[in-house]
Amino acid sequence: MTAASELLSAIEQDPGDDLAWLALADCLEESGRDREAELVRLREWLRFADLLHPERRSKERRLQALIAEGARPPGPVTALPLPHGSTMRLALVPPGTFWMGSPEGDPDRYDDEVPRHRVRLTNGFWVGVCPVTQSQWHAVTGVRASNYSGEERPVDQASWRECQRFCERLADFTGRSVRLPTEAEWEYACRAGTTSRFYSGDDEQSLAAAAWYQQNSNGEPRPVGKKLPNAWGLHDLLGGVWEWCSDSQRDYGDGRLVVDPVGEEGGLRVVRGGSIRNDPRATRCGHRGIDSLDSHLGPLGCRVVIDLG
Repeated sequence: MTAASELLSAIEQDPGDDLAWLALADCLEESGRDREAELVRLREWLRFADLLHPERRSKERRLQALIAEGARPPGPVTALPLPHGSTMRLALVPPGTFWMGSPEGDPDRYDDEVPRHRVRLTNGFWVGVCPVTQSQWHAVTGVRASNYSGEERPVDQASWRECQRFCERLADFTGRSVRLPTEAEWEYACRAGTTSRFYSGDDEQSLAAAAWYQQNSNGEPRPVGKKLPNAWGLHDLLGGVWEWCSDSQRDYGDGRLVVDPVGEEGGLRVVRGGSIRNDPRATRCGHRGIDSLDSHLGPLGCRVVIDLG
């Protein structure tokens, strides 16, 4: 019996076992040639369970979406206390393996997005549900870093060094290790199990549902959390403001599996996600940008990560 079959048997006995559902998603992602047979069995059981246990339809339909998209259900969300009574919502992202980069069939891909390759992240982490807002930034630093005012708009003129200082001050206040995501963590969190151009789909209509970008933003950042989240409950990863990553841009190598990759330090750092000024090509999950450590021109913001433990 395969690991996926064992997990499915466990779920059949206890459909409320959330950890088993998450582990099953991992197994189905990794099961290769056996995956289709497991999905056939899973679909048949879901059809039966939906009739037998109507009160469980929400959970089972979430897994049906998981089957369709390759994504896992959203994890827990917690509220991180900030100075002056503010809070920041964080979502738990589990460890896992994903396809990083853009497939060769994507006509919009750039040379630095290939080869598409498998990346394994061995540790889960907490990540901001939304990019850091102006009210959160002011609560932690006492200063403003934005061109467009609005408490619930994202910070839009923050350099990499300023985001580092924000993380350090937040770490001092909370007693936790607060940092920027690595580029691999950012793309993993953004995709949430999907392999499409945008985490919401492949066409521009799906992007418009998930992001503020050149075609629908009127050139101004909008309040966070208003667009469609990804499968892990994260908002505004595409469009809005470019988000700083902790590391520099690494070469994607020869296409082999890599584990917990980090780019070497240098004078430039990765920015991801595109912004209100970018077209769909620059707001794809796999698109990569770079900027200097002290650059704060243009829509530049960040999203924080807190390690588990």
